[in-house]
Amino acid sequence: MAIIHHATLQPSKEELLSGWIGTQRWYAGKGGTPKLTRLGSYRFDDPAGQVGVEINIVADSSTGESVVYQIPMTYRGAPLEGADHALIGGWSTRRSGTAGSTTAAMTRSSWRPCCAP
Repeated sequence: MAIIHHATLQPSKEELLSGWIGTQRWYAGKGGTPKLTRLGSYRFDDPAGQVGVEINIVADSSTGESVVYQIPMTYRGAPLEGADHALIGGWSTRRSGTAGSTTAAMTRSSWRPCCAP
C-alpha cells in the first residue's frame, strides 16, 4: 500500500510536464504552449522504496481540440545514470512538518504515451 507524503513539489509535476511535453516528437500541439489539465493518475510502489512509477493522464487543449496523453514516469532519488535523454526534470520537496528538502529526478519510462498522433 502506498504511503502518501504531504509534500510541496517545486516545480510541480504539472509544470515539469508542461515544459517537457512540447519538446516531444509525438506532441500534437507543435509550436504552441501546452495547456495541460491533469485527468488522473495511478501509482505503483517499489517495495524497497527506491523507485516510484506513476502513470499520469493529461489532456492538452492548446490546439482548441483536447488531446489526451498517458505519460508513465519514474521517480528516483537521483537521475538514472545513462538516461539523460529521458529526463523530464527534477524538483525539491518539503514535507509538511519536516525541515530541509530532498531532490529527485523524474524520467519517462520506455513506454510510449497513448493517444498521441
